[in-house]
Amino acid sequence: AFLTKKARYLFLLIRTWQTGPLNGLPGISPLNRTANLRHYTDWERENTYPHYHAGWAMAGNTPFRYFKQSEHRGGQQDALVVHWPKGIKAQNEIRSQYHHIADIAPTILEAAGITVPETYHGVKQQPMDGKSMFYSFNNPKAPNVKNRQYYEMFGNRAIWVDGWKAVTLHANRMPWEVNVVLPFENDKWELYHVEKDFSESTDLSKKYPEKLKELQEIFDEEAWKYGVYPLYDYMIKQDKVHALVADYSICIVALLRYPDAGFISIHTTLTYEPYGIALPPNDPYFINWVETSTI
Repeated sequence: AFLTKKARYLFLLIRTWQTGPLNGLPGISPLNRTANLRHYTDWERENTYPHYHAGWAMAGNTPFRYFKQSEHRGGQQDALVVHWPKGIKAQNEIRSQYHHIADIAPTILEAAGITVPETYHGVKQQPMDGKSMFYSFNNPKAPNVKNRQYYEMFGNRAIWVDGWKAVTLHANRMPWEVNVVLPFENDKWELYHVEKDFSESTDLSKKYPEKLKELQEIFDEEAWKYGVYPLYDYMIKQDKVHALVADYSICIVALLRYPDAGFISIHTTLTYEPYGIALPPNDPYFINWVETSTI
């Protein structure tokens, strides 16, 4: 949720259902039953990260397909509640314009009357990627100002363009299948006219192959523009870390250098939990070990 006291408006994002293995997870260790049972009294508490049983996650996202991690609508369609009595005249209305979480920050800035500076303390700022939703607050039938949006997670990819969507489930892999590998070029793409088929029920890829090709090319443009490419199968890269931290946590006090930003920071709370996520290649890397301990 995003809340500012000065303007008194609220953005509440309601997430899709996430899934773990077919038997669900208490959030201690995804694949280690012994570790899970050792922390049985902590299940569902704030220090765990529970996952729904896959079947319940699928049911909870009905009528959309799949669940979080996938780029079908079951993995990306979220409800957004906007509350701003002083700025929005309408009450209890629905807006149908297509938007993305990247559009929330530009919306808040426009509502607050703030212009994003080109530089801050002498540092050139990255332009906002999103489009403000402000135009739709008091005009429910306003034409959509957004015309394209890419998606990518764990190699699953999608592109939405003016009511059409191309999507692929990488390697046809479910979230619990961490060792499944397939070259990205072998992935099967699907095509949906989501403006008329909101639940992605009818794959039109064979009927409109040229349209699918058009959207794939747009995805390539967006992927290069926003740093999605080059792709790599980092579910497997994570697994290399899993082998190191399968049943314990490693707490690290370290100096990190950020190559692209040109600065150094000191972290005292960098923690790899059991089956933690590996640092991607372009993320900060260690330049000095200060202390390590295992728990």
